[in-house]
Amino acid sequence: MTLLTYLTYSFLPGAVYLSKNQLLIFLKPGFYMSFISFFDTLLPIFLLALLYCNLSDRAYFCFMELLRKFLNEELNIAEESIFSKFEEYNRLLLEWNSKINLVSRKNDSIENIALNSVFFLTKFRMKPDASVLDIGTGGGFPGVPLKIIHEGISITLVDSIRKKINALSDIVARLGLTNTKAVCSRAEDLKKDKRNSFDYIVSKSVAPLSELASWGIDMLKPDGMMLCIKGGDMTMEISDLKRKIKNADTEEIPYSFDSIYNIDDKRLVIIKKQ
Repeated sequence: MTLLTYLTYSFLPGAVYLSKNQLLIFLKPGFYMSFISFFDTLLPIFLLALLYCNLSDRAYFCFMELLRKFLNEELNIAEESIFSKFEEYNRLLLEWNSKINLVSRKNDSIENIALNSVFFLTKFRMKPDASVLDIGTGGGFPGVPLKIIHEGISITLVDSIRKKINALSDIVARLGLTNTKAVCSRAEDLKKDKRNSFDYIVSKSVAPLSELASWGIDMLKPDGMMLCIKGGDMTMEISDLKRKIKNADTEEIPYSFDSIYNIDDKRLVIIKKQ
């Protein structure tokens, strides 16, 4: 019997974990004793990995379960098909990320990026059939998570880097997202053909508010809104925006969540035409 097997047997009796209605039951030693010669290394490693994921009340989420919890408890979304789409998005993006940098290589999942893309929906209700422009989308954030949640919206994902758009086009196609386009362009260059075109223009920490407004405000429909995901104190950015863009009206919505979600000091800044 290897050391790993011994350690597995030693820890296993405590590997039944119940917390917040999440019940995880690991296999008992008697179940796999007869298979020990085959699983002598692989099974102990697997079981210890599962046990590691359940060491505390704050660390029992594995395989994007934190995102599932947020969808269920904060957004009241229980459809398994939506969560499955996020899992597939995670797989496809990481597959592409091994070839080109769509997100930081430090990320081993998109869970935290997705959470920080959709948190604002807890206080903001999007039109179900809205036309949306995502400026500086990169790997598809926040646009793709919003599309997964709101299937009926029509969304244009814009980035100025061609290789990112090529990857994103492939991801969108393989996810089967309808009414979704990935376009290689600078946001300011779209204004010529897209004036008064969008209900919402979304962005996630792409640029200062004054720059975002100068790029996008003319592409909004008369009652449209720019939805800017930001963090930290926005006083200076909002002041600078009002000084430079005279026809902009702003609203700031702060958010606060359980620290388990790692959504810290986030806010939504809404920019409208006056």
